[in-house]
Amino acid sequence: MNSNCPRARRRWYSRFRIDVLSLGLVAFAGFLASLTQGNDRDRSEITAVALMQRAHDGRAVWKKFPGFRADIRVSVDGKQVTGSLNVSSKGEIELSMPDDESFAWVKVSLRSVVSHRMVDTDAIQGVAFADDQVAHPLGRLLKSASESDHSQWRIQNDVMTEVHREHGKTRFIISVTDVVRTDEGKHLPKTFDVTTWDTATGRIQSSRQVLNEWTRIGKFDLPTRLMAAISKEDGTRRVEQIELSRHELLSTADVSAIR
Repeated sequence: MNSNCPRARRRWYSRFRIDVLSLGLVAFAGFLASLTQGNDRDRSEITAVALMQRAHDGRAVWKKFPGFRADIRVSVDGKQVTGSLNVSSKGEIELSMPDDESFAWVKVSLRSVVSHRMVDTDAIQGVAFADDQVAHPLGRLLKSASESDHSQWRIQNDVMTEVHREHGKTRFIISVTDVVRTDEGKHLPKTFDVTTWDTATGRIQSSRQVLNEWTRIGKFDLPTRLMAAISKEDGTRRVEQIELSRHELLSTADVSAIR
């Protein structure tokens, strides 16, 4: 090539730019591929035990919990009663409201919400992957490593999105569809449903759709509304709601008074 020829120099420079650009694109594509392969490798290499630990550590729990009191309003299909609630530092519930059998479920519901926030047990260790599906919308499916235990769990990132259990003649699945995050980045259930089947017939016995709402009081996220819409196989439907307001964390003196 005659380097003194302007036209030749322009052709050479154009080819040089194209070659450099091509090499750059190839290198960038290789870089993206290495990132993707790395992510795939991370997803495939994480163990079932590590995934269960991640979900366990992602939960919002009440540490050094002092207990709290709140006003309470309860309704079933429009029928309402009011009262007060005291929850001790140990999670013990003291409920003051009219004695009505149609509201017997209230204490059970509150006890469940409180106990889930105060669980201090370790993560389940005896687990294994139940299948090879890595793209399920609700995450990987895990199963108990014990042959006598038919429990299963589904986990996505740090959230346990499903719990599968068998209990006598029934089985149920809890499916978490949405969570809220605390100031610390931990998660609390927002919406979930509980479906129960008859194991012998496979028929759905009940479907329970649940909404939980929370408020930040001091360093604790406390429930403000617990609503459940329950549909049963006989065609009946029932809507239960617990509303909590005017929350106050308990002092040492308050805890002693409750005891």
